Amino acid sequence: MKSLHSILITNPVFSLLLVGLILAGGLATSPLSPEFLPDSIKSPIPVDAIPNLGENQQIVFSVWEGQSPEDVEDQVTYPLSSQLMGIDGVKTVRTTSMFGFSTIYLIFQETKSFAEARAKILEKLSSLPQNLIPAGVKPALGPDATALGQVYQYAIRVKGDHGPIPFSLQEISRLQEFQIRYELLAVEGVSEVSSIGVRKGEYQVTADPLRMQKYQISLIELQKALSQVGKNISARTLEYNGVEYFVRGVGQAISLEDIKNTLVKMVNRQPIFISDLASVQIVPEAIRGYLDWNGEQTIGGIVTIRHDANPLETLKKVHKRVEEINQNLPEKNGFRLQIEPFYDRAPVIEETIQTLNSALRDACLITALVILILMKSLAAGILVAMVLPLGILATYTGMYFLGIEANIVALSGIAIAIGVMADVGIVLVESIAKQMKTQNDPVAAAIQGSTSVTLPLMIAVSTTLLSFLPVFFLTDAEGKLFRPLAATKTLTILLALLTVILILPSLSRFLLNPRFEKWSQILIWPTVVLLGVLLSLAWSPAGENAGILKNFLHTALSVGGLLLILSLFEKSYAKLLSLFLKYKSLFLIPSGMIVVSGFVFWFGAGFFLSFFPESLQSSSLAQWLIKKVPARGTEFMPVLKEGSFLYMPTTMPHASSEFIRNVLSALDSAIASIPEVEVAAGKAGRADTALDPAPLSMIETIVKIKPEFSVEPDGNRIRNWRDSILTERDIWDEIVNVAQIPGLTSAPRLQPIEGRIVMLQSGIRASMAVRLRGSDLLQMESLGMGIAEILQATEGIRASSVFADRAVGKAYLEIHWKREALALIGLRVEDAQNLWATALAGRKVSEVIQGRERFDITLRYGKLFRNAPQDLEIMPIVLPDGKSIRLSEIADISIRKGPMEIKGENSRLVTYVLFDREEHLSDGEAVTRASKAIRSHIQAGSLKIPAHISWDFAGDYENQIRANQRLLVVIPIALSVIFIVLSLMFGTMIQTLILFSSVLVAFSGGFFMLYLLDTNLSVAVWVGFLALFGIATDDGVLISSYLKEEWQKNRPKTIEEIRFSVLEAGKRRIRACLMTTATTLLALIPIFASTGRGSEIMQPMAIPIFGGMSLALITLFMVPILFCLLEEWKSTLKGASNA
Repeated sequence: MKSLHSILITNPVFSLLLVGLILAGGLATSPLSPEFLPDSIKSPIPVDAIPNLGENQQIVFSVWEGQSPEDVEDQVTYPLSSQLMGIDGVKTVRTTSMFGFSTIYLIFQETKSFAEARAKILEKLSSLPQNLIPAGVKPALGPDATALGQVYQYAIRVKGDHGPIPFSLQEISRLQEFQIRYELLAVEGVSEVSSIGVRKGEYQVTADPLRMQKYQISLIELQKALSQVGKNISARTLEYNGVEYFVRGVGQAISLEDIKNTLVKMVNRQPIFISDLASVQIVPEAIRGYLDWNGEQTIGGIVTIRHDANPLETLKKVHKRVEEINQNLPEKNGFRLQIEPFYDRAPVIEETIQTLNSALRDACLITALVILILMKSLAAGILVAMVLPLGILATYTGMYFLGIEANIVALSGIAIAIGVMADVGIVLVESIAKQMKTQNDPVAAAIQGSTSVTLPLMIAVSTTLLSFLPVFFLTDAEGKLFRPLAATKTLTILLALLTVILILPSLSRFLLNPRFEKWSQILIWPTVVLLGVLLSLAWSPAGENAGILKNFLHTALSVGGLLLILSLFEKSYAKLLSLFLKYKSLFLIPSGMIVVSGFVFWFGAGFFLSFFPESLQSSSLAQWLIKKVPARGTEFMPVLKEGSFLYMPTTMPHASSEFIRNVLSALDSAIASIPEVEVAAGKAGRADTALDPAPLSMIETIVKIKPEFSVEPDGNRIRNWRDSILTERDIWDEIVNVAQIPGLTSAPRLQPIEGRIVMLQSGIRASMAVRLRGSDLLQMESLGMGIAEILQATEGIRASSVFADRAVGKAYLEIHWKREALALIGLRVEDAQNLWATALAGRKVSEVIQGRERFDITLRYGKLFRNAPQDLEIMPIVLPDGKSIRLSEIADISIRKGPMEIKGENSRLVTYVLFDREEHLSDGEAVTRASKAIRSHIQAGSLKIPAHISWDFAGDYENQIRANQRLLVVIPIALSVIFIVLSLMFGTMIQTLILFSSVLVAFSGGFFMLYLLDTNLSVAVWVGFLALFGIATDDGVLISSYLKEEWQKNRPKTIEEIRFSVLEAGKRRIRACLMTTATTLLALIPIFASTGRGSEIMQPMAIPIFGGMSLALITLFMVPILFCLLEEWKSTLKGASNA
């Protein structure tokens, strides 16, 4: 290491070149994409708001037009999913059968890559057994994306003056389907553009069975004639007079008249045309989805990006393309069509990353300021401060090459590592500065100073990194969340260490040269003031409108206050340590109580009081403690505030499409009337994509909320919410209140990204649900209704949010054929089915091609013959021989209830009871109460569970339970790793246990801070604790290292000598310990103070670190006192044995 430092220090050009490479690589790959850099050299890291927590999922989508969910389930979904379950790597298969289509979700193990999973599915689909599914059904692999990739949703709106709107929904639909969709699909990174609410036109041939009977023409003959209208014939080529001609016979119908004038057959030498038997008109085809904007029906689309695309960069390209499209959309009578988004993830991503960027910037500024003040040298301060930007930029480059996405969680790893980065720089620069004062040769001083601390620095950093190593072993959703954070934190610390070792020594040769010390002393305080002003402007702790002076004073008080406390602590440390060394119980008893209190703040006062007599538990003091110090609530992860809600109620399964459209319009109008709501855009049914298998009865309204504050052109900051609206929860309550519409259920509180993640992970549209698995939908629905009643009466569960799936509630009108009657007229059941299906439902028989556009030609009976169930009985069926017969003569017609959709998981039927919690409860507490209520009713006999039905909880709770089980392993491993490293460093078990006491103190400090801020325990909090454990022992290690050296030198024997040596060790190391503590604490203040989008994700990770390091000051007494106690005990035993 000494030879490496010699080379770098004597040849500083290598270090300067390394600085240049770090700057170039970091700026080019920065997720912030600096505007001063040309686009040609930018290669930013992919950026998103939060990690994709969805399962490793692929979709197989099958269309079987016009078939009921029961038939789709029995003949397509079940046989197909049974085959697909055998694919290597599949761990779960979820299925949904709906009217006309089947969706199969294949959940693969995380070890299978996205591409490998798709390849295995395609291989399996190509080798399915013959006759496994009905002929004509072609299973297709879904897009190379997930529902979380639906980053941009838009409506095509009519903008203009008052008056009749000159654009019909059919015109807008054609524009969306054949122009806008393809232009957006051409954007790099876009996987799919699906349409919502499109009213596609079709040429509908409405046959009159009475006229068909008159000419003795059957439906089959009419169908055959129509199937021939869309064909052109090629006669290859013709050469004439040296010119080659392509020859084609143009017989393709391109208009209504062409279809009307199509010949069906000759009857008595009289041509019978389509127009003689039917009416032909252009009508909108039947749709299974609607789109609404603030109560007005419209047309729109969803842009879905590829699974490996850069969300932010792709969205920027989509925005640019939308601007280009808008300039070319048609205009009529002062009205113009415009694409207008109602959901755009770009602002969420940009605001989230900006929040973290601001926190990083402020943390760097505040750390640099503290370093300058504590080190009292401008040159030393500059050297340490430059580690921060260089380390961050180097991390960006590392993330780029490792393929780590930049999001609020991953980048938080950099934020919580800033204190460690500064500490590493401080140790090396102080060592070189001391050598500069004792040696005349700056080169030799730099070599000696850097070499002497390099190995200790590497050992100290190793404990920090090793404590975080278990995070890499997290799997599933928690692994996807925090493995990137562990990677960025590790990268940041390692690269900062390399920066300190490879760059700072050569620069120190010049900047720390005693010749420049005078200028360093002169310029330091102006620099401190300048940094203070910059920090005040950037941080604005008093508010953006408070002014420079007020913000400067707030900054000075925040930073100066903490530094003053630490300064007073440093001055009184020697006296206090001397007192505590003499009266050890005066310190150890309160310290022990602090450690115990940490567990009280974790488990709650009630848990510990339960071990005491009931008389004590029922006392007023005990009851007060139980109320004031409850157990920490639990949740999987804090929720990112996205600035939008996803309101997902449902109508009754039997509701008609017209009723649903009216309900959707009324709902969106009501929500849009709330002053804090900017847009309420709702979708009923499904978009034209395999990623959206929603029934028509399901409504998804995206509610875009106005920002709480906005800045006017004159710079004034105004509040957009009413005085009575304090939080987003208040807006949600307003939404729930106005959304009480007859025929519509309530809905759990969700946000767009949150909702997509929940649906991807568990297949439900709520964060919590009771899942029922069984084989009888009727019994499962009955049980679900019973559980719903229990949950509605359970304290802590929002009664309005409880909803049990109506598994069997759709009206089925069934035709049961009389086989003997069919045989008498020479018809097979299959022939009768085809005739009846064409007459009633209609069937595509051909298509009209007009340039790029395609329009179906459909054939069916007129409404007069199919308007009501009773009309079907007298519906005439024209037979192949031209005769007719009533449907009631060959079939029985009945009505019953059946499923609107059939859900399954691993070949078992599944239904859900959705619910949500009250605001004051955590997810874990809500599920615990729900489980207790259900089990108590089962034990009492008021709720009976059939033998074939099992139940459990689904949603985020599953993630929480799995993560808790994993953390029960990960946290002990992390603590064991720290213990082993300390044992290797100090050699004795007792010494290691003394050092480990600082972990207990820090642990208590973390829980005390969680209690003060009323924060639930989540995976984010435990990750914060893991980061805390890695640095909690640093101060103790510094003091213990010096104590070890002192003992080897002086070998004190008497109690007075022992106490004197311990006191001297504490006095020598107190300044270094306080500097590292100050940088760690102050670097976290901007994270605590941040209020922007995404701060709710960062702060829980920082809370344990801040609380634990605040109590780290106790460690500065704990370690020397316990060490002194041990040595005094040894001395006493030795003296007794000698006597």
